[in-house]
Parts: sequence; structure tokens; C-alpha cells
Amino acid sequence: KDLNFYKNNSYKGKLAMVPAGTNLNISTSIKPFVPSNSICFLGSMEWLPNIQGIEWYLEKVWPSLVKKFPDLIFHIAGKNMPDEMKNRKIKGVHFHGMVNNASEFMQAHSIMVVPLLSGGGMRVKIIEAMALGQCVISTSIGAEGIEAKHLKEIAIADTPEQIINTTIHLLTNPSEVELIGKNAQKLAIEKYSWEKLVRDIEKFYIELK
Repeated sequence: KDLNFYKNNSYKGKLAMVPAGTNLNISTSIKPFVPSNSICFLGSMEWLPNIQGIEWYLEKVWPSLVKKFPDLIFHIAGKNMPDEMKNRKIKGVHFHGMVNNASEFMQAHSIMVVPLLSGGGMRVKIIEAMALGQCVISTSIGAEGIEAKHLKEIAIADTPEQIINTTIHLLTNPSEVELIGKNAQKLAIEKYSWEKLVRDIEKFYIELK
């Protein structure tokens, strides 16, 4: 969107689009996929769109999921979580606040959800989760700017019904969860590693000479 903005507003110079990326050390951080009866969310809880998205998810999505899967656990973590959220009692929901190791937290659960309804830019947490081989269910807004295809490297769902149905499908098909995670990791390494992005920036600067 940013690139097209400048192109469409009479800028005639050279342009390069370099996305956000991660410096995650895949070789030491990745763990084998093990299906679990849990899903997770990880994000700063001082950012209003995260709070808005989680509240919406808990109201519109979670009751149907926990009805379908009574033993399912939803782990919610993030720094500066408001006390009123951390102290809430909801069946199957665990509020963690800030966690010591984000990579270990994400990999402890089968699926990571990103229920964003507003906000701009790229979600680096999705890139990090993909690099770890994590299956992510995100709204279109959450996945904005990430070149991942639905049910190949990520799952895209926008309405409560879409999120519920997609989650049910994936939780009952763990092999598909694992495959999406593997595809996601491959994409993250190829397109979103800092090493790759730095090479792209260097190439652009050389072309300007």
C-alpha cells in the first residue's frame, strides 16, 4: 500500500519495498510439532487494537469453540496486560501477562490466533511465529503485508463464523496444522529473514549509484 501510494502520487524516482522481518535463529529455536489442546495469542496489551481484538474474540468466537471442544485452552499473553483483563475468569482462558520466552510460548500451542480488527503495518509477531513453524489464524488486517496464501502458509478468517469453522477444521486435522506451519517457516526464511532483507536493501542502494 505504501509503495502504491507513492507511485500513484506522481513520485518518479526509484522505489524499493522492503517488508518487516525477523532475526530469529531458526536452528536453535524450532521444535518438532506436537498437537495440543491449546491455542494462543501473543501481543502487546498496551496497544488498543490488540485489546479490542481479544475482547471481540472472547465474546464472538471463544464460546462456540469451547462448546465444541470443552477441554480446549486459550492462552493469552502480552506485556502491560491490564489488571482487569488479567483477573477475569473465563472458562478455558488463561491470562499470562508478559512471558519470559516468546518463542517457547508460541510453540507450546497448536495454533496462534491474531484477531485484529484495526491497525496498520505488518505484524512482526506473525513473521516470528511463521519462522518457528507455527500455524497462524489471522484476520485480513492482521496478515496485511505478508505474502502468505490462505491454508497454505496461514489461515485467513475475518468473521466469527469463519474463525470458528477454520479453527474447528484445523484442530480436527493436526496434519494440516503441521503442514501449514512447515510452509510458513519456509516462506518466512525465504522472504522475511533479516539477512535476505539486508541484501535487498544493499541491491537497491547499488542500483542508485
